[in-house]
Amino acid sequence: MIYETKNLYDQIFQFVRANGLCRSKAEFSRCFLGRSRTYWNAICRVGLLPSPDAGQTLILALSNRKDGPGLGDATREALATMIWQVEADILERQGGAQ
Repeated sequence: MIYETKNLYDQIFQFVRANGLCRSKAEFSRCFLGRSRTYWNAICRVGLLPSPDAGQTLILALSNRKDGPGLGDATREALATMIWQVEADILERQGGAQ
């Protein structure tokens, strides 16, 4: 089955799931976005992006995984890139640099 990603956050979800860092949308909502188990599914359904607060939680979760044991260099690099992309997205949605 071919799966098209819709946005940066969907790409991140697909990546962490494919790399065994989470198993489901519910786990991604709780462990990566710091929200209820239905949050990710609900915002995807209506085409929204995570809130900036959830984005900050995602940055922290990705950083913790990146610095954890058992990951290859390519996975660590990909996580670092995703962290940078989320930071840039949050800044852009908040109106640029502060």
